[in-house]
Amino acid sequence: MKKLGTYIWVLTAAIIGWGGIWLVASGTRLAVNGFAVSKVAVLNFNQSPPNSNLANVASVLSATTSVPIYEKPAPAQQEKEIKIIIGGDVMFDRHIRALANSQYSSSYDPIMAGISPIFHSADIGVVNLEGPITNFPSHTLFANGQTSKELTFTFASTTATALKDAGIKLVSLANNHTNNFDASGLSQTKGFLDSAQVGYFGDPNNASSTEKVICMDACFAFVGYHEFTHGFDRILADVTRLSHQGYTVIVMPHWGDEYATTSPTRIKAKARQLVEAGANVVIGSHPHVVEDKEWINNVPVIYSLGNLVFDQYFSNEVMNGNIAEITFKVDANKINGNYGTARLEKIALQNILINRDSGPVLVGDPVEFKL
Repeated sequence: MKKLGTYIWVLTAAIIGWGGIWLVASGTRLAVNGFAVSKVAVLNFNQSPPNSNLANVASVLSATTSVPIYEKPAPAQQEKEIKIIIGGDVMFDRHIRALANSQYSSSYDPIMAGISPIFHSADIGVVNLEGPITNFPSHTLFANGQTSKELTFTFASTTATALKDAGIKLVSLANNHTNNFDASGLSQTKGFLDSAQVGYFGDPNNASSTEKVICMDACFAFVGYHEFTHGFDRILADVTRLSHQGYTVIVMPHWGDEYATTSPTRIKAKARQLVEAGANVVIGSHPHVVEDKEWINNVPVIYSLGNLVFDQYFSNEVMNGNIAEITFKVDANKINGNYGTARLEKIALQNILINRDSGPVLVGDPVEFKL
């Protein structure tokens, strides 16, 4: 009976020992395969195992489990790229309307064809709409096809759809022509743009809170400013408010002196005020020619992009414009549905040439505007 008890004790110890080893080994395999998040400890290696073989195995397993257990890493933080394309002044009356009527069956799509690829490449395409879209008869194009020097513009109702077809998603109304037909014309403009699903921002009278906020991974607030009326203080207040709300603020002022290739001192002072108020990008229009540019406190200020779609052909300066390509990077990992913060990655300028009989076309490659 004593011998039988001894055999039973030895057999039990062996079963327990090898079972423990199997559990440790299994636990280690599971950990190595990434299914465990903590070490598996079955044997107490501070106690002497029943025999030397178990001691050797235990020593190996102890060394194995001292290696940090594999944990599946969190996804690497990724960034998304957002591209915003901004063009200068577009005007669809006078000779532009005559060209559409006589050559393209009253369609503006062929006139926009040369620049539409760059706007379609953007997440947000923006221009300054230099006049209202209404059903009023033109004051600049007569029934016989002749044009006048009249500066009261109105664009055909199909203009809004042509903008959308060209890849333009947003227009500024803050200029000296969108109120050419007063409140009625401005109201019709907004109605036609709404129907075509083209957004708008700004106001010819610098009314407050006329910004447009677009969110895609980050939120961008577009603000318009019309220099030739009162209300700059209201625009500064809007920029400050939007900046404090965490938006990336893009200001498009309509300012400066026509046909001057260098911006005046008064405009440079206003640009600095906009930057100090919280603007992240400032891109102007109105002079009909490309003007100078600078960085103010790491903010790009382009004083004028010049014409984009316009019937001015009397000099190279008015027939050559720029399109701004602005690239932002945004942290793509959102937390609780919040949007990320946009970081300006690059800004480049694409040259365009306006052809009298066909419209604007892209010329050459974009040139980066560096700090």
